[in-house]
Amino acid sequence: MMAAKIANAMRFAIVAAMDRNAKGDGHTTIRTRAGSFFYVSGLVQEALEFLPRLGKYYSSERAFREELAPLLRDASVESLRKGALARLRNQGVFHNDDVVMSNGLQALALDEYVLMAGDADLGADVYFPIADIAMVHHALSTETQGYPLLAEMSDLLDQVATVGTHLCKGIDSLFRDVVMALGCSYHRE
Repeated sequence: MMAAKIANAMRFAIVAAMDRNAKGDGHTTIRTRAGSFFYVSGLVQEALEFLPRLGKYYSSERAFREELAPLLRDASVESLRKGALARLRNQGVFHNDDVVMSNGLQALALDEYVLMAGDADLGADVYFPIADIAMVHHALSTETQGYPLLAEMSDLLDQVATVGTHLCKGIDSLFRDVVMALGCSYHRE
């Protein structure tokens, strides 16, 4: 059930982060995408760390062997797991380490620094873009500035969403196989 909980949370965050139909490029939309990206990054890292535990019980299942275990052997997934995902999950998403802002802000060299923004006069509408930019700099360990940074973040988001989607599909298959082996029925609606 832990894998199912992780998959539910990943799907929520992936959909929000990848929402190509979000209204405009306003601060609220950008904040939602950035927050979802950070959250899904932490969740994907959690799922990858959980897979070996899951394998202790289900490594003989086809879905684990063919869909989930290959992620643990994939060099690009391992690089992501040890790099940006580890920095995001361990220092910026589920923990708020001072090193994130310190490292991230030191790497910034922008023409203009927007500390606080919003699309309306609502308190819930406030966005602090510089904090997210600093977190991206820390996660990517990059000196890249401006629009090229957005391209690097977009590439990372695509990688994270792809791995997260593979994880969710593998968990779906494993859950279905285990439930059916127990004699329960499985219906797609």
